[in-house]
Amino acid sequence: MAKEEKYEVTVIDGQIELPQEVVELFGAVRNIDATIKELKEQKDTIEKPLKAAMKKYGVDKFSCEYMTATTVKDTMVETVNVEMMKGDGIYDKYKMLMPKAGYVRINYKKEKDNG
Repeated sequence: MAKEEKYEVTVIDGQIELPQEVVELFGAVRNIDATIKELKEQKDTIEKPLKAAMKKYGVDKFSCEYMTATTVKDTMVETVNVEMMKGDGIYDKYKMLMPKAGYVRINYKKEKDNG
């Protein structure tokens, strides 16, 4: 049995119709996104000095009542030089096109200042 959607979306002649309640909820989502952004910035401001000190002084692990921070060492990642492969004429022979699922992107408009 398919799960019923809580907020109904209607399509009439290929056009999306949303109830006003749902349109207003997107306003709430826009505010949630702004709050998430602010909280991420606040989190980064709090974490940045600890991360910097751990790197500067070579501290591998720090724990307190609320969290544990662990240094992840530098590592090497294997990659290929695409430009060199193209120059050697072998890139097209070995490249593979893989399907990637499409998706719907939603961008929220910034709230206008009312002052």
